[in-house]
Amino acid sequence: MFNHKVSFGQNKFKPNKKSLILIIRKQPGEIDWILPILNEIKNNVNILVIFEKKIALKLLRENKRLFKIFEQTASFYFCQSFFRSFLTRFLNKICQESNLKFLSNYFSKLIFDKYYSLENFEYLIRQNQPKFDLKDVKILCQDFTDNSPWVKKFYDLNNFVNIIHYPHTTNIFSTNKESKLKQNNLNSTNHIFLSSFRDLNFFKKKYVNSNFYEIGYPKYSRSWLKKIHFNKKIKNEVSKTRIFIAYKGYDRFKYNLGEYKEQLNSLFLIAKKNNFQLLFKFHPNAQEEKEFLNIANSYSKNLWKITKKHLHLGSHESKIFISFFSNAAVLDALASNKIPIELWDIKLKKDELSNYSKLKLCISVKNYAELEKKIHLLIEPKKKLNAGFLKNYKKIVKTEKSISKAKKIIIQLLRF
Repeated sequence: MFNHKVSFGQNKFKPNKKSLILIIRKQPGEIDWILPILNEIKNNVNILVIFEKKIALKLLRENKRLFKIFEQTASFYFCQSFFRSFLTRFLNKICQESNLKFLSNYFSKLIFDKYYSLENFEYLIRQNQPKFDLKDVKILCQDFTDNSPWVKKFYDLNNFVNIIHYPHTTNIFSTNKESKLKQNNLNSTNHIFLSSFRDLNFFKKKYVNSNFYEIGYPKYSRSWLKKIHFNKKIKNEVSKTRIFIAYKGYDRFKYNLGEYKEQLNSLFLIAKKNNFQLLFKFHPNAQEEKEFLNIANSYSKNLWKITKKHLHLGSHESKIFISFFSNAAVLDALASNKIPIELWDIKLKKDELSNYSKLKLCISVKNYAELEKKIHLLIEPKKKLNAGFLKNYKKIVKTEKSISKAKKIIIQLLRF
């Protein structure tokens, strides 16, 4: 209870191999982009995974297909205890809110020393694998969102350790034309994996003097999608047209409540009128909550349900794909040869168009009437309509050799 918990994966730890550590800070989405690559290199390296929050591991387990592949890939996975150093972290929070900077700095250092302890990490691994050595850790992987204290700990121990930063999602951060490649020596510390060089300008100011690589989109590669749905034949329900919806729960700091309710009711009213079935998939960091459930529960249970399935599976098994505004899930739809419909913006601070609309990767709608019209258009789509969106997708979203590109770089880094 008070100690971090180590679990076994199915990728057997071998002392003669170097080790790679993946750090997951908040949610399972942080593993989605990198897992196809790690699964490919599992025979070349010991893969250890640190989950900083238990909820990330819990949500990953709910995605049964992805978790099965994760377990086949990892040698060990390590879940940090909520209760370890709880009192220290609680006191630090009070000091921060009370603006007691000196005490806050003191408790922050204590947390860094005790909660993020390499000695404790090594001890827990050695209980299961006595020959484990921290010096054999050659690569740390984490997503773009933040620098984990674990990264600093390992870097302080060995400032030659290679750090790979990879995309948090398949989100397209920029609509700019492809930027010029900036690349330094392979053995420099920071290695920045990008899905596309369209995103280079977005990140290059944050990661100065780093190696940048255009990897592509590993999670949309054909070999990976086969692993996700394992060539299973999908049978859609005969009596209903299933509509898959990549949605979000209400957030009062982001969304207009009246517009949220209106949009959600529009989905249900269209489903009720046309005898559709709604299949909601929520973002891991924006789960269903009372505002959503208050509306959903006022409609028949036969009309809707919530799924924990992998995003690609839900898309593959549905006739129509609808996404929340500016949601990277539109790419999952296109990867399944579905043309996504993007709902209208209900944020408090609205954007005129999303990057996906600008790049002509989705059909945008502004209200109930447009949404219903576009759904019917896609039920019996014209080939010309399909071809246009899918052509744009294939032009922008590069998947060919994306896994092998990343594998080659990682194997080279393991040799240093």
